[in-house]
Amino acid sequence: MNSGGYAVEVTGLSPKATDKDVRDFFAFSGVIENVEIIRSGDYACTAYVTFKDAYAQETACLLSGATILDQRVCITRWGHYEDEFDFWNQPSYSHEDETASTTPQSNQFGFPLLEKQLPWLKKLLGPCCQRDMFSARMH
Repeated sequence: MNSGGYAVEVTGLSPKATDKDVRDFFAFSGVIENVEIIRSGDYACTAYVTFKDAYAQETACLLSGATILDQRVCITRWGHYEDEFDFWNQPSYSHEDETASTTPQSNQFGFPLLEKQLPWLKKLLGPCCQRDMFSARMH
């Protein structure tokens, strides 16, 4: 199995499927570098298809659930690679972003306080609520 490049794993592949069948199925996804079919019995096989670029791999994954010959297949990304446009597997924020966004809008206890919550909180606390306690950090 070639886990380099931009590969997909095709599970549930018919034992009747050939290298040509798999190549024809993925031909419109992009340039195919390699196809490897692992035969594992009379009912299903697994194929590993390696593409030249990440876009082809993503396009191939969209075909999951389609039928190759006489069986529906599941298509998932395979292997490890670094892709600067892979937004699904990158953290959406860093600790610095979190600190920067919550510090200016925190109350005296360090909890984030949204402007919309302030009137509700003052009403809830009633007379024991001191205006300076909330307004000092909000502005």
